[in-house]
Amino acid sequence: MILTVMMVVIAILINIFIAYHFKKYLNKHRVVAAVIIVLVAVSVSIEMIILGFLINLCICLIIADLIYPLIFKTKLKRPYQKVYLIGVLICSLSLSVYGIYNANNIVITNYQVSINKEFKDKKIMALSDIHLGTAVKTVDLKQLVTQAEKIKPDMIFLVGDVYDENTSSDEIDDSMKIFTQLAKSYPVYYVIGNHEVGYSSSPLKEYNILERLQLAGVNTLNDEYVEFEDINIVGRQDYKIKKRKPVEQIINGMNQNKPVILLDHQPRSLEENKKLGIDLMISGHTHAGQVFPMLPLWNLLGINEMNYGYRHDDNFNAIVSSGMGTWGFAMRTSKNCEIVVIDLISK
Repeated sequence: MILTVMMVVIAILINIFIAYHFKKYLNKHRVVAAVIIVLVAVSVSIEMIILGFLINLCICLIIADLIYPLIFKTKLKRPYQKVYLIGVLICSLSLSVYGIYNANNIVITNYQVSINKEFKDKKIMALSDIHLGTAVKTVDLKQLVTQAEKIKPDMIFLVGDVYDENTSSDEIDDSMKIFTQLAKSYPVYYVIGNHEVGYSSSPLKEYNILERLQLAGVNTLNDEYVEFEDINIVGRQDYKIKKRKPVEQIINGMNQNKPVILLDHQPRSLEENKKLGIDLMISGHTHAGQVFPMLPLWNLLGINEMNYGYRHDDNFNAIVSSGMGTWGFAMRTSKNCEIVVIDLISK
């Protein structure tokens, strides 16, 4: 409920910004303008994809406002103003159509990571930010079984936000059947994400996510590590959980002659993890911005230590996934929805 109210408020603020650009028309039709704002706010609470379109329209208007004085030295006459605004509407609609397609087109992203330790080479399948019920539906989740058969991973990592506040109980029930099927063929490891901890509600508590995943055969890692064959897998609780243990405490007593893989939903404390001897850190959370131009903007402003992709620094490696799904609305105009496949190689 709180999340819906927040989205409606955002939609109203965006509407006000958009209305400013159409003020001449709206001043003549104030009743119509008021009705439109109310209808849009209500429709956003019903179908979040409309919010995605409004965000794209807002972005296109901002870009147009920046470009306008560079192209036109004088104010456009009224007929051309209409053409100009119609052009912006077409651009935002095209961007939204692409965003819907892109959110429903999941790609495989491959990385090769070399670690200077002796172990048998491994293939990892990593999934983050599924946000089941938004872009990724149960039918899409079922495809993971087929994908895993093709990829043939040695292990599967679920790096948080598999669920969020809008995932239904039926979707959670169906997902447990799918994860049970996966866990019969592959070792599956899961760490908590911020949306599973929850904001307006907590899927973690309401649906007993951890207990049910464990019953499905999934290994849940909460500030602990396990040894799988000749590697160590460390799983942290989400940063949103205030009482989570520091990595240094979790890995105390670990044999670090073996490769150390850290699963942490939010990409934080990269430098600290490097100093602690983590070989590979896998995260999600950022969605690679999800909506253009958030990714380059975040990189420019230094928001998040790492927003997307692969980083190699001496013996430390970090991968941040854009996620398999989307949050809020089924639209993505920044990067792809992805399944990450990592070939872990011994140097």
